[in-house]
Amino acid sequence: MYLNNLKANIDNEIDQLNNIATDIGMNAAVIKDWNKKIQDSVISYNTDKFIHQFEIQIRNKIIQKSIKNSKFWGYKSIDNDSYELNMSADTNYTRSLPLDKIEKQFKNSELMENCICFNSGMSALNAVITICQKIISVPVYTYSAYFETYSLLKEITIKNKMFENKDAYLNAFSGSNLHLVEMPVCSTEIQDLSIDEIKNGILNSKKKVFILIIDSTLELENKKKIKSLLNINKNLIVFKVRSGLKLDQFGLELANLGIVEVYSNLSGKHIEFIVNMLKNYRAVSGLSIDYNSYLRLVSPILTAEDKVLYKQEIKRNTSKLFEIISKKENKYFKVKFKSGLPFIFLTPIYPNFKLVKWVDDLVKEVNDKGGYLPYGTSFGFRHTRLEIIDDRKKPPYIRLSPGAFLGKSNNILLQYLENKSCEKYAK
Repeated sequence: MYLNNLKANIDNEIDQLNNIATDIGMNAAVIKDWNKKIQDSVISYNTDKFIHQFEIQIRNKIIQKSIKNSKFWGYKSIDNDSYELNMSADTNYTRSLPLDKIEKQFKNSELMENCICFNSGMSALNAVITICQKIISVPVYTYSAYFETYSLLKEITIKNKMFENKDAYLNAFSGSNLHLVEMPVCSTEIQDLSIDEIKNGILNSKKKVFILIIDSTLELENKKKIKSLLNINKNLIVFKVRSGLKLDQFGLELANLGIVEVYSNLSGKHIEFIVNMLKNYRAVSGLSIDYNSYLRLVSPILTAEDKVLYKQEIKRNTSKLFEIISKKENKYFKVKFKSGLPFIFLTPIYPNFKLVKWVDDLVKEVNDKGGYLPYGTSFGFRHTRLEIIDDRKKPPYIRLSPGAFLGKSNNILLQYLENKSCEKYAK
């Protein structure tokens, strides 16, 4: 079983790339040339490569515009003609750069919230945890599978408890009123938490004030259940933190970015105070984005609705590829997938399976046939990528990230997962 109806995938991808290219002012003739090149190659492995090259040219255009911007080449100490002009200009210090224009792009007007941006997802998480520990000095209870989250907590917190078992976490829930949870958890081995389970934990706690930090980096659906938390009879502050590099830049990976959304049932005055604490901490700690990144991100690419559709496409493609893989008779890989994650996990069953050789041969064959299916970590989830994960604690495995576009190159991957293709790598 292989991927079919590739023409529809290609047409959808071209439409979105055309819209982005037009929005950023790319020459109409250049767009037309790329469209002709892609359409003339349909449906071949070259189509995947040409689509990626068109995407790269769009990315380069955005970066070139940011570099050519006259403000980027100006003096660090801005020379203005008057006090008024100086006060209205962009700040001299990058660390104090106001990010209001970028933050407006990530606000959800349907909910009471504030948005604060940082120079990476980990910087955003660092800032939130630091500020939270100033508000209440208690241990951080963490439910997560992301190893960098644990590494960060070990560096910036004195007291914390880390859980990877759902029952153990929920049973211990009332031990603290400062919690950090990953939703969804980036592992098939660890169960996801629901908003209702968290809500029950808060209601059963004797604490009057509660702070919840949600790492929503891999959230593929805009879940609005968080609103139900704000109706409970407790003083509640919720921080949603995510990496803006993963699912907010249409796979173009323009700049590192961390996004924090603040929700609360406290008064507007209290919320404003918390938001200002985060912005002040960002300024004095150097966690704001650099000016060139600012210029890349300040002009919106497509719309908020387009971002929702992009995430839905990733979710749909991941489920589709998993369904095809799971129907194959394969005695060499254990296949794992959890609905809501943009990953599929492939673990060799035989300990002597030559995994690196298998991946290298797969990528080489794709390249030889003129396709595009790269090895590496997927930060943007636009095209399928695969990566070997080896944490030395358990056998190495493949993390497969299908992405928003599924092209013909994926069929070579599916072929390599067949028994007759795997057999030689297990000898």
